[in-house]
Amino acid sequence: MKPNERFTEVTINERRFQIGKFDALTGSFMAVKLAGMIAPLVKSINVDAVRGAEKLEDVKMSSFDITGILSAIGSLTEEDFAYVQGKCLRVCREILPGDLAPVIRADGSFGVTDLDDDTATVMALTVHALMFNIKSFFGASPLASLVGGLLTTSPRG
Repeated sequence: MKPNERFTEVTINERRFQIGKFDALTGSFMAVKLAGMIAPLVKSINVDAVRGAEKLEDVKMSSFDITGILSAIGSLTEEDFAYVQGKCLRVCREILPGDLAPVIRADGSFGVTDLDDDTATVMALTVHALMFNIKSFFGASPLASLVGGLLTTSPRG
């Protein structure tokens, strides 16, 4: 991603989506909010083992303290999760023939078909939007290649 890139496209379950940038205030808040959420996760990763990996497949599961990761994720409140996911999905649009359709409407309802019960696609969109918007904060850290590897995957439906 180039620093000034305003959009990216992803394909998830054979559907194409455009992901946009957060506004500066939302992006700033998300960076601060996520720093607090990510800190416990980072403590659960053997950074030296991740540093040498060139691809996601090169990272051994033993590099992660799965219990610590699940504990950190599990401590996320429903309110915090809903805030993060809502902000992420609001910058996503499905690329349709001749149009872009918002994934989430202003009233919070789904703006495209067949996503209201498609957890895998909704979670994948959330992760892609989040990482597109905060990836620059990772810089050249060992986690950057891991994050990049995660973003090249897509769920199978």
